[in-house]
Amino acid sequence: MTEQLNLNQTIKLTVLTPLHIGAGTEKRMAVGIDYFYMPDEKKVYIIDTNKLFAALRQKGADLSIYSQMIAQKQTENLRNYLFDRLKIPIASISSKAYPINNTPENEINTFIRSGLNQPYIPGSSLKGAIRTAVFHHLYEIHEKDYRGNLIITKRDEQQTIFADKAEQHLIGSFDNSIMRHIKVGDAACEDNQLQLLFVNLFDLSLEEESYWRDDICVTAETLKAKENTNFRLSIAQPFIEILKTKFRATLPTYIDKVIPKQEPLTHLFRIINQYTIQHLEREIEFLKPTTKLRIAILFWKNCTIC
Repeated sequence: MTEQLNLNQTIKLTVLTPLHIGAGTEKRMAVGIDYFYMPDEKKVYIIDTNKLFAALRQKGADLSIYSQMIAQKQTENLRNYLFDRLKIPIASISSKAYPINNTPENEINTFIRSGLNQPYIPGSSLKGAIRTAVFHHLYEIHEKDYRGNLIITKRDEQQTIFADKAEQHLIGSFDNSIMRHIKVGDAACEDNQLQLLFVNLFDLSLEEESYWRDDICVTAETLKAKENTNFRLSIAQPFIEILKTKFRATLPTYIDKVIPKQEPLTHLFRIINQYTIQHLEREIEFLKPTTKLRIAILFWKNCTIC
């Protein structure tokens, strides 16, 4: 009989606020090349290049004129050429249309997509967030000195682990890490779950007062609030027990504090929720001097504790 090595669970993920995960600067959409904003319709049309070139060929257009306008960034001339002179309906050469009230910034920050052009939340991003919660949990349950260094007691002897080495000590080295026993899959999304939003930037300064930037506004594809998706979470608790009992393997020192034998999934989510609450409370305290406090409080009230 094959022994079970992992506890697998499909997790439902609900987005509480608009979420943007960037695809990188090279994936940003440029006006005239990747999209056009139609002010009369208040929509951004995402251009499908295959449909565009098919339409240009059908119209018998000189492709060198199009290429020259693109190269010289003659956006308005290109708009007039395509839609006024050639009379190409923009809907016929687009793959998607986003409703939006104003003209976007020159570039649109795109949401990360797979090789099949499907938007998704990377499992690596989710796992990184879980790792932060796990480290916070282990760090909080240990004694520390006034500098934040860990005080570890072994056989009645105290050992100091400096703060910059705390993560490796608590979670383990790359080859023997607690996180090697937690696997997180990608959360696939659908195109109709995305929207375009204008995003204001918050200038976080450690030396001067932080503030919201009025001079910079980014246009970004975001996952809509209250949208749902799923991802797979695997915890290798059965495998950990096999390593302990059959092979007497050397495991990360604090693995039982994160993945206990009894109800490991519930315990892990308790760690995540405790960290999330503390993090949100710190965010609210930090944002108190700003006019955006109400948003933070509404977000906190909508959090569900599992």
